Amino acid sequence: MRYVNLSIVLVFRLVSTKVHQRFPTFQSLVDARLMLPHEVQRLIHAEMKTPHESTWTPMLWALKLLERARSEGKITIEAPVWSGLISGFEYLEINNRKLLQHGWVNFPLAYTQVNQSA
Repeated sequence: MRYVNLSIVLVFRLVSTKVHQRFPTFQSLVDARLMLPHEVQRLIHAEMKTPHESTWTPMLWALKLLERARSEGKITIEAPVWSGLISGFEYLEINNRKLLQHGWVNFPLAYTQVNQSA
C-alpha cells in the first residue's frame, strides 16, 4: 500500500504546488516514511533511464512484490481475484495518467476570472 500511496504523491507533486511544497525532495518523502533511503536510489536510477516522469515506478515495485509473494506461495490468490487486483492497479495508474495529462494544461488567468453568473 505504501508504494501505491508513493505513486499518487509523486503524481500530485507534479501537478499541485501545495503537495510539492510539502514534499519538495526525495528526502522529505523518506522523512514522511513514504520511501526508504534505498528506494530513493532506485527511483533516481529509473528517472535517469527514461525521458519521462517515473511516477509509475512504485506501482511496478508493488506489482513485482505481489507476483513474487504469489509465486513463492506466501499468498494464495485465485485467478479471478488476482485479475481484479491487477485491474485495480491498472485503474490507479490510468487515473494517475489522467491527472498528469490534465496537469500539463495551463489555463490563462482570464479564464479563471470569468463570472459564470452573467
